[in-house]
Amino acid sequence: MNVKKVKKGQPSKISAMQRSSIAYAIFLSAAGTLLVSQNTYAEEQVRCTDSVAHLVSMDGQAEWQASSAEQWQQAKIGDRFCYGDSLKVTQYRAALKLDNDTLVRLNEGTTVKFIQPETSFWLELIEGVAYFISRTPKKFTVKAPYMNASIDGTEFLVEHKEGVDSVSVFEGAVLTSNEKGSLLTKTGETVAVTAAQAPRLAAQIRLQDSADWALYYPPLFVNNKLPENLAEYLARGDYSSSLELIAAMPDALTNPDYLALKSAIALHHGQVGLAEKNMAEALAVNANHPLSLSLQVLVTLVKGDSKKALKNALILQE
Repeated sequence: MNVKKVKKGQPSKISAMQRSSIAYAIFLSAAGTLLVSQNTYAEEQVRCTDSVAHLVSMDGQAEWQASSAEQWQQAKIGDRFCYGDSLKVTQYRAALKLDNDTLVRLNEGTTVKFIQPETSFWLELIEGVAYFISRTPKKFTVKAPYMNASIDGTEFLVEHKEGVDSVSVFEGAVLTSNEKGSLLTKTGETVAVTAAQAPRLAAQIRLQDSADWALYYPPLFVNNKLPENLAEYLARGDYSSSLELIAAMPDALTNPDYLALKSAIALHHGQVGLAEKNMAEALAVNANHPLSLSLQVLVTLVKGDSKKALKNALILQE
């Protein structure tokens, strides 16, 4: 099956390599800020000589389990993990930095396990989806239920969902293999694997859409007419309480200000589809709603469509 690729002459896009570099820089900056600001963590008991990964950011909640334990514990930014540990994201998303300098973003519902490597670093994806940005010159392997993925790339996504493993390569190359066969997946391609089949190319209409959840959207809240308690929740980053308060408003489903705020929070959590739905509802009520139009500009810019972002920005200035 042929893989659909971007045609020449389409609107200017940020290349996969540029997008990867920008994402890597933003990721490191955000992670560094978070780690420096977390000065209240208790000293961790050393469980292994060399940790294999540590948690650098978390939008919602995650839990981890030691190899020798039955109970799961609440994870916090700065936690370090040993071989045999497991980590699952229970709300929104989280991000790891592996000891080979690879950054991994994990979406809600994702569980990974750090398994002792045989010849290279192994990370097992048990369920969900993981987005990798790698700068290591050494190859390493990601294990999934129906395949092994040997990585020689800089930006790629691995997913296990509904009985199918898949790998989408944004830059570089990934060799996927199982007992049925193997296939080298290159930039712009997606491969699908099941328990009964060898890896095969799969059609992918919009490759970047599969990783929208992994992109960073800064919190954007611009409204001087908010209730005082809602403004306070937003100011201190308490988005769960903000959403609960908005939901209790009698005009929560029709007020474009509240719809736009819900959209901004969803974007910050990587829920791009939900954010775009709320944006559309807000603009249906007020086609010139400033925050909704600003969010549209932000989405198109982060996705790499600079021409469309400029067009939307000009509309906002009118």
